Amino acid sequence: MEWMHWLISVSVVYLLVIVLSCIAHHPPGPFYTIGRFERARCTGKNRLEGICLTRGECDLGEGIHAGPCGHTHSFAQKHAICCNFQMECGETSDFPVSYFFNPEYPSTYDGGGKCTLYSEAYHKEICQLRIDFLSFSLAPPNGDGYCRIDALTITGLAKGTQIPQLCGENSGQHIYIDYDGRQPIILTFQTTDSYVFKRRWQLQLTQIPCRSEERAPTGCLQYYKSSAGTVQSFNYDGAGSAMMNSIGVSGTRHLANLKYKICIKQHLDKCSIAWSQVASDRYSFTMTDDASSVDPTLLGTMHVQSQKCRTDYVSIPSPEQSGNKLIGDRFCGLGLVPTISFSKPFGLVVVTDGDEISDMGNRGFYLTYTQRQCPV
Repeated sequence: MEWMHWLISVSVVYLLVIVLSCIAHHPPGPFYTIGRFERARCTGKNRLEGICLTRGECDLGEGIHAGPCGHTHSFAQKHAICCNFQMECGETSDFPVSYFFNPEYPSTYDGGGKCTLYSEAYHKEICQLRIDFLSFSLAPPNGDGYCRIDALTITGLAKGTQIPQLCGENSGQHIYIDYDGRQPIILTFQTTDSYVFKRRWQLQLTQIPCRSEERAPTGCLQYYKSSAGTVQSFNYDGAGSAMMNSIGVSGTRHLANLKYKICIKQHLDKCSIAWSQVASDRYSFTMTDDASSVDPTLLGTMHVQSQKCRTDYVSIPSPEQSGNKLIGDRFCGLGLVPTISFSKPFGLVVVTDGDEISDMGNRGFYLTYTQRQCPV
């Protein structure tokens, strides 16, 4: 009988090791509960978002204790902590919210090579990943709009999805990506150490359930939920590019070979949306032609706005200007006068081609939008 007791004891220990190993590598998501409370999102003392967990679970997931979970009357939550998950190169994140930093963060990074993060959906009811570029500063694109020195490349995408390769300055931007249900989304930073540059990135990765109101509509790379705000092209800046293009003149800031949609959530009692350039920046719509050779006082006016767009443009559906309906929906050139669209859903499409040689000194776009009240 002793050998039976020995066998049972060994089996129990073996099963316990398996269970603890599974918990360590795959901590339960927020659909599970601890002490009868839903595992809620929280903001830690370090101002980073996290998940309410017990200290033991946070440690098993190699998380960071970021203070108490918050003010609550729940006994269980009073004893929980806000746990942050901060990921490094080569790791896998299967947490509801996590962060991805450059090596040596918060210092800048001047090294080269690849730094990869794998994002796996933590639950079968997770459909989407939102990436917020809290900080994003890589080497700029060359003067022809290509990311030849540094780049963020995103793979493991759902069928039919295209995510542009990104570089340059993109702090404050965000993107949405759909999981394909079979493989992780892979983020790869490729940097070149022979190019001296103070690189920095801090990305917040938030997994979004399929039925969540936070989920972006299908086909939207960016999704804005405020009734008024601003949108801008990737690598936008009011200053021109310091990089020369292939014919040896000041190149473009906006990236080449893009095609994506920016969507705006329609609010109640709002029936149209108004678009205009940011008033404080005269270069806030410079998509095609030579911005460096035009009288700066003409920038942003009807004189340099064009709808004869075949290369780089922004498409605003069913546009109206000064009360007149326009035939085309494409806008390019060096200006965009105030434009109203009644088409729904609200948004615009961004297109750039692969030849930016003639687009000298261009910045891209930096636009304001305002949803307008329905007529009574």
